[in-house]
Amino acid sequence: MPRDQVLFEGEPPAGPAPQGASDRLPADPRAVAEYWANENVRRWSMARDISDRLGWVVCDTDPFKLHWSWTLWVTGLSSSEYWQRCREFTQQAFEDGKLGLPDLVFFADLDADTLRRQKAADPTRTRSRHEMHILIAPALKCWYRAMAALDPARVVFRLPADGVEARHLRLGRRAAGSGAALFDRFMCELEDMRTS
Repeated sequence: MPRDQVLFEGEPPAGPAPQGASDRLPADPRAVAEYWANENVRRWSMARDISDRLGWVVCDTDPFKLHWSWTLWVTGLSSSEYWQRCREFTQQAFEDGKLGLPDLVFFADLDADTLRRQKAADPTRTRSRHEMHILIAPALKCWYRAMAALDPARVVFRLPADGVEARHLRLGRRAAGSGAALFDRFMCELEDMRTS
């Protein structure tokens, strides 16, 4: 896969982060939520630009990263206030067409033991939040199940053995990948998944 068609999560941010931007319980939830919403809009814009120029792009994380604050909230690791602020800024970005659902997601549905074995086999990365990621993994799967409820063909709950295939590319872009109505539908699906 050509590197110029891959957008990595580790891309440097556009500007300095507010204090506590990496905290799960930030002291200023509004400032941190706004910062991350703007970063996600920037990543989304970069991905769309690459896709427009080259036909498609692969992101190693979903630029619609609201799942982070939601999974922390539903597992009791963050506050309702932080979740609500993140949701408000993201909703506005959807309404403005500056952020949207990805056209295709590959979700690696791995159990905790497999994740721990992978960590142990890779001493090159510290992964200081690894146990927290294992804790929020069921909520993250719920997030993508809600996304799949909107269009099942666009969420695949395994990594493809041979990479992105022609059948995946043929899906093209979502007919409606952004907008207030789509955001509201997704939030409703998410709430239904959470409470069922």
